[in-house]
Amino acid sequence: MHGLILFLVAAACLCRGQAQRTVALTFDDLPAAGRLPLAEARQVNEGILAALKGAGAPAVGFVNEGRLEVAGEFDRRLSLLRSWVDAGHDLGNHTCSHLDLNNTPLLVYQNDILKGERLIRPMMAGAGKQLVWFRHPYTHTGPTQQIKFNLELFLKRKGYQIAPFTIENSDWLFSDVWRDAIRRGEREAAGRIQAAYLDYTETMFGYFERLAAERLPVGAEVPLDAGQLLFGPWATEPLLATAHRYCLSDTARP
Repeated sequence: MHGLILFLVAAACLCRGQAQRTVALTFDDLPAAGRLPLAEARQVNEGILAALKGAGAPAVGFVNEGRLEVAGEFDRRLSLLRSWVDAGHDLGNHTCSHLDLNNTPLLVYQNDILKGERLIRPMMAGAGKQLVWFRHPYTHTGPTQQIKFNLELFLKRKGYQIAPFTIENSDWLFSDVWRDAIRRGEREAAGRIQAAYLDYTETMFGYFERLAAERLPVGAEVPLDAGQLLFGPWATEPLLATAHRYCLSDTARP
């Protein structure tokens, strides 16, 4: 970990001396994707936050408040969200129920956005921050231009900014098979899946890095979606090392 910290500090110093692209780190589906058991959800959250702290890296966590609704666990799952705010990170709205706008009536979707801010808005306010970021589940921004326009107008009126992402590493494709291997005690298979995931993430980062260089002006921010809360620090730390070819940003959009 000490070597990682030194590398990150050196990269940050380099950023001050020359124009360089920046990266915003974001995590989707807080407090835990896929209804993880509480103990596992806590382990993943704590591990990621520790990795971010060790790297001095800001992040935005996008919340589905509906994932708090587990019998007998609400307060403890809510404390996982507080740990992000207490660590200095921002929270964003990812709808309450992770709805898909492509097959959800607009009014229902808008109401779900409002349900998704009932707890995180006052939580952010308590830390002296505003709730400003919204990300569409599935990155579906609307099946028609009219619905897309109407939702964007609604979000603007509610004080939200849309947080897109430009790097996709499809972590969900790896997560189920990795967790199955872990739960079956197949450590060797889990290790191969981890290695494949990290190799794929590095490949996709490089691809979108080249694409951004072609399409975006120097100085433009490249939001990196660090994925759902599916993996722990073994995935976060290499991602941070890759991201620090850039300057890290504390915002979630260009």
